[in-house]
Amino acid sequence: MSRIATGQNTENGISLVKTTSIGADAAIASEVLSLDQAVSRLSRLRSKAEADLNTNPEGVENEIWWAGDEDPANPMNWAPYRKWAIIANVGVMCFFAPLASSMFAPAIEQVMEEFHNTSATLSSFVVSVYVLGFAFGPPLLGPLSELYGRRFGSSGPLNICGGTVGDLFKREDRGVAMSIVSAGPIIGPAVGPIGVNLIATILFTPETYAPKILEWKTRRLRKETGNLDLHSRLDSGIPASELLTRSLIRPVKMFFIPIVFFVCIVQAIVYGFMYLLLTTFSMVFREQYGFGVGISGLTYLGLGLGNIAALVFFMATSDRYLRKRQKQGKSTLEDRLVFVAPSAPFIAVSLFCLSYIVDVYGIHAASALSAVAVLRCLGGAFLPLAGRPMYNALGIGWGNSLLGFISVGLMPLNFLLWRYGGKIRTKWPSKL
Repeated sequence: MSRIATGQNTENGISLVKTTSIGADAAIASEVLSLDQAVSRLSRLRSKAEADLNTNPEGVENEIWWAGDEDPANPMNWAPYRKWAIIANVGVMCFFAPLASSMFAPAIEQVMEEFHNTSATLSSFVVSVYVLGFAFGPPLLGPLSELYGRRFGSSGPLNICGGTVGDLFKREDRGVAMSIVSAGPIIGPAVGPIGVNLIATILFTPETYAPKILEWKTRRLRKETGNLDLHSRLDSGIPASELLTRSLIRPVKMFFIPIVFFVCIVQAIVYGFMYLLLTTFSMVFREQYGFGVGISGLTYLGLGLGNIAALVFFMATSDRYLRKRQKQGKSTLEDRLVFVAPSAPFIAVSLFCLSYIVDVYGIHAASALSAVAVLRCLGGAFLPLAGRPMYNALGIGWGNSLLGFISVGLMPLNFLLWRYGGKIRTKWPSKL
């Protein structure tokens, strides 16, 4: 029995040794395979990094740029469906942001009665004060979007929508996109309730700002290659604190550039007129025509329909005219303003001016539009305060006629931008 037991133990021992040996070989083979996979992955990453480093057409050492004119990472080269999805998202946010400003305009009189207040000035200001907040966001959020990307400060779509259009489209293709994102501020107040834009931006809007994308690419390549001297072509090399200071001052400096200042004046008057109408529609249609609270709210849809008609005209003509001028070899930045002078009596004149600003200032479009937004929103907040006194003094007919005369008075200013904009830009260049 002991012999048999001993033999069995010996056989079991040999089997255990064999099993252990096979297990060890499998573990070693697995480790070797994992090592080979890691080496292969590192090799692919290094090859990709070297390919990225070899795409600099000027051959400047350690400078990061796009991988050729067709680089898919460049927002200008993204697929059309992706571009238009982003524009639609930004357009929706721009639409929702100002909706609340006119929500209770038809019920102003009830609100004033509820709080036992009879001030005509205050009754107008409770609507337009909402817009006053828009005057303080742009000087901060616009420049910061040029430092940290368009997604920074995502609750300020009105400030960065023009910059996003400039990121995604060439000059001759921006008209339709600008129409979409500009529709919100002028159609939104004529519609109604409010929505959320912060969640939409964070979840659905990718980064479009070229300097930020190149900065990410540079960081990735530094990590993959170990070359800490790599830098983006768009990196100014200025310390972050100084760059932040310059960015925050930029909208103030741009406000004093003649081109931007002229557009500011146009925008302030147009926006002021719109909110003047919003604050007085209820009075006019209820007192003069006997409309009820519910029905008088429908009168605001006229503003929306008129602006939609203007947007359709802008979308159909603007880019088409620019392409025609390019084919003729006569294209200038001021081509965007060709319809401005004759359309001065219409509110949609602002769309052409905003597209012109985006064309002129490129990557600094957000700062330029921030300067425009400040004066525009101040006009929208305070100009309506003159609405009731004006109608009380002049009546409905002459009051509206005065607004019409002022709109026509914008025509020389708009013609000046279109005819002499190039000379003005040359004589007063922007140093940003």
